[in-house]
Amino acid sequence: MQIRCTRTSARTYKTLVESRNARINAFVHLPNDSSQRLPSIGGPLSGITVAVKDNICTSGMPTTCSSPMLKGALGISIFLPYDATVVKLLRSAGAQAGTELVPPTTFFDRLRGSLNKYSVHGPVINPFGESEGRSAGGSSGGTAAAGLCDAALGADTGGSIRLPASYCGVVGLKPSYGLLNRWGVVSFPDSLDYVGVLAKDIESAESVFDYLNIHDPRDPTAATQRIREKASKSVLSDFLGSGSLSGIRIGDYFPEELYPSVVNPLRTLLIDLRTHGASQRPVTCC
Repeated sequence: MQIRCTRTSARTYKTLVESRNARINAFVHLPNDSSQRLPSIGGPLSGITVAVKDNICTSGMPTTCSSPMLKGALGISIFLPYDATVVKLLRSAGAQAGTELVPPTTFFDRLRGSLNKYSVHGPVINPFGESEGRSAGGSSGGTAAAGLCDAALGADTGGSIRLPASYCGVVGLKPSYGLLNRWGVVSFPDSLDYVGVLAKDIESAESVFDYLNIHDPRDPTAATQRIREKASKSVLSDFLGSGSLSGIRIGDYFPEELYPSVVNPLRTLLIDLRTHGASQRPVTCC
């Protein structure tokens, strides 16, 4: 599957980022055109622009986790000499070919928090609420708020991809545990951390995920290729083959404070899921 989103030239992309970033503060670092450029290698993702969360190591760019401890004394950021596995896979598929940019994005200090308000780099502003200073969500707030690139890599422990994606109107994919490799990713709790994809549409998120869904033994928690194939066959045969969702239980929890514009589409979706065999159960808050 080819990525479906519009591919923007590096020059246009950088101009857009520089003009918007002063207002929304999504990017920690923007590589210049000369010193942080990779040779063009072609590939299925060639020409797309991808943002990377600031806890995913990217060679030649700072990895600060939005923390004053890792930002370094006197504001000197730490530049690591290697790529995380997911970044390396992006590059090998052609992302950042030529002068395409893969900048680190802002998030809340050391992956904690859902507002992205107290980052050492400053708060991230929702691009749909600049005048009100609305939150972009967190902790992958910068990754989601960017919206100026074709896709982005985030990290999710308790909603850090899904929450900002919903706030900023993009697709947020948190894959099953162990599918996307975490080698080179600064973790919070190892047993709960996931690397995921944010994109403008489902097809683009799926396309980027497909190129990253590869086993790397350097991550001891990564699912082996045998497990991946077995799980994939199980899902295809149990659910997608018959078109039935029988056996799937879906929990719902709708606080009274939710706006009808949020609740009503979800209730409509639940009705559709039940007609396909899924069961619905209320979830209590205590």
